[in-house]
Amino acid sequence: MLSSLTPIILLCLKIVVMFKEECFQSPVDSKKIFYRSALRETRKAVVICHGACEHSGRYQRLIKFLWERGYSVFAYDHRGHGRSEGKRVHVDCFSDYLSDLDQMLNLLRNLNYLRIHLFGHSMGGLITARYIQEQQPDIASLILSSPLCGLGATSKIKVIVAPIIARIWPGFTLQSPVDETLLSHDELVGREYGEDPMVFNMCTVKWGVELMKSFPILFKKADLIRVPLLLMVAGADKLTNPNASREFFKIIGSRDKKYYFFEDMYHEIFNEVENDKPFGCLADWLKTLDGDLCKELG
Repeated sequence: MLSSLTPIILLCLKIVVMFKEECFQSPVDSKKIFYRSALRETRKAVVICHGACEHSGRYQRLIKFLWERGYSVFAYDHRGHGRSEGKRVHVDCFSDYLSDLDQMLNLLRNLNYLRIHLFGHSMGGLITARYIQEQQPDIASLILSSPLCGLGATSKIKVIVAPIIARIWPGFTLQSPVDETLLSHDELVGREYGEDPMVFNMCTVKWGVELMKSFPILFKKADLIRVPLLLMVAGADKLTNPNASREFFKIIGSRDKKYYFFEDMYHEIFNEVENDKPFGCLADWLKTLDGDLCKELG
């Protein structure tokens, strides 16, 4: 079990956030799943689920934003990503991701957090949405950022051939589908992504097939998502399919739901040049849901 306190000065500001770094064991196969937490004296928390091929360490700006607003923040690395165990960017079954997330939430429940928001970006959005459909957890809201509701610009040949290869050679590796130049209009974001040793630029064909198999289920069970939902979509996103996200939003069962479309933004809206817009939408959403509970739970 890894456990440590790491002081990190976020964004070169004078505010020091103490990260606690630990691992929990996956209920699937006992793999160690790494997570970092920035804690406050509060009963409110946000769990961050990152996207494909990256890791939770890339979310320091978002963690700082949420922590400053009185939330404890937990961000974990998916199996096969970052500092978690497992073959890199591979999954035997998509449900393994859901089991790991459930274990993360069990940890928060044991810490007596009463208001838990789930934040999912890209693949993390697919994971959190599918988790809610299957588990119906008692959470405060689901927040989706450029969720992977469908493929972006992908070769049709790859889509057809991948399932065949996965049956014969599931561990066969392919180039990562993430183009660093399409993450943000801020060139520094792409450059740092490309130089990040914790980012893995390959994936297995089995991983890709498991994701693709999840898309029709996501839409078929859309009405089972009934928690308050905030969906934020990047209009110029070429890594996921913005139109699929829009259609998904229309059929979601939540009565309390909001949709924001940032027409000219690339995939990582919270790392965009004009990220004050999505950050503002997120702040308004949390204030609306939790504003009256700040004194009681904070």
